[in-house]
Amino acid sequence: MPSSSEPSRLLSEEEHRRKWLVLAASFLILLINASLSYHVGVLNVAVTDRFTEAGEQTISWLMAIYASLFALGAPVGSAVINLSNARTCIVISGLMSFVAMVLSSFVTRIEWLFFTLTLAGLGQGLSHIGGCVGLAYYFPDKTALASGIAVSGGGAGNFVHPALTQLLIEEYNLQGTFLILGAFCLQTCALGLLIRPTSAGNRLKQERKRNNESTSFSSSVMKAWQRHVTIFRNTRYVVLLIAVFIFAVAFQAVIVYLPEYLINSKGYSPLEAATMASCIGIGTLFSRSLVGFAATDPNIGLTVMFAGMTFVTFLVCLTAEAVIKYTAGAYIITLANGIYASSTQILLFPLTIAILGHSNCEAGFGMVLLVLGSGCLLGPPLAAWILGKFGYSMLFRFSAALYLVSAILVATTHQTQEKEITNNANGEEVHSRNPADVTFGSQYFEIIVPAKEAHKEAPRTDVEVEEAFLLRENEVSYK
Repeated sequence: MPSSSEPSRLLSEEEHRRKWLVLAASFLILLINASLSYHVGVLNVAVTDRFTEAGEQTISWLMAIYASLFALGAPVGSAVINLSNARTCIVISGLMSFVAMVLSSFVTRIEWLFFTLTLAGLGQGLSHIGGCVGLAYYFPDKTALASGIAVSGGGAGNFVHPALTQLLIEEYNLQGTFLILGAFCLQTCALGLLIRPTSAGNRLKQERKRNNESTSFSSSVMKAWQRHVTIFRNTRYVVLLIAVFIFAVAFQAVIVYLPEYLINSKGYSPLEAATMASCIGIGTLFSRSLVGFAATDPNIGLTVMFAGMTFVTFLVCLTAEAVIKYTAGAYIITLANGIYASSTQILLFPLTIAILGHSNCEAGFGMVLLVLGSGCLLGPPLAAWILGKFGYSMLFRFSAALYLVSAILVATTHQTQEKEITNNANGEEVHSRNPADVTFGSQYFEIIVPAKEAHKEAPRTDVEVEEAFLLRENEVSYK
């Protein structure tokens, strides 16, 4: 194992002094811009009132595209970081979100709003990736702690943005709200400038560039194809993908239509509905750190934890219709959704490692993100069709049924001992620690920590040390 002193030589003295400033900047980036799409439920109500002629199905697709780009836009963010660095990615994201929100304030036709909100969603996705990736280079030995703090910014945004957006709409109408939100997003550029590339990160990028130059494009494509064929032969992984898709459909249906359901079906005011929706953020903020700690315990199975929390979410949704008519009950239901539904997403990355191992987790987790985003994209239109046909009372029943199916599917992937399987130099299988140990408390990062059984010698060169501790830039996850 590398010694604890090795990460320190990855940073210069100046970089050591400013790493906490970088952490604060990442927290604010995730709070201000990356988590802005959590106001989608409130925005759905306002856009429906503003563009009444567009129809429920059209607006549901608009909201679905806007809210799903946090995952579907991940490859774009990874490409920007690979071509440049995390700081450039964040600055671009701030400019994209600012321009998109300002243009949205002048839109008079729903067709143009599709363009502007798609641009805004993509900008938020880029800020999410850039804010998380930049941290790994400044905290090579404490990435889990740093990412846990930064991720709490996203949880805080989940709490702040719905109520804040509703207050702005009531005070300044929808057009004024878009302008103010654009000004908020512009602050991401200033915050991104604080996240300078580290000297170690620059050396590692140059090393990777030299390695890539020695590999032809056709051989790289062939290797990527072979890797994807290999992972799709894993039945447990395919079942996980199906479960994640179903989970995403259920989750996004509630996120988008909860305020509208509370207003039109239960008679709450728009501000009350927005405040109740914000409680999802409180639950998320509270539970993510606890789930991260629990996931590091090798005695707790990752699939058991995911399936169990999803099953509890099923029970919450099953009882929601009867309880949510009471004000206290509405707050409890939304809080419970945040505690159990939102936090399960932290487990997706370690689950991928547990099933595929580190050797295939890059390709495997990229596919998990794609499936997650696809479920978020299709969830709102499907929910809109069901609500239009059967009424608002079907919202939680629809989600409850999907959560139950997802929980059962994930449970079928359980094995008594969830360990990553790697290969040593002789091709023999080597079992390392619980994969969650490697990704402690983080849904965004993978720190490559060699297992004791598989690696006897510590890295010797700077490049080997950097590769052992730094983030693989394209292995990131979203909210």
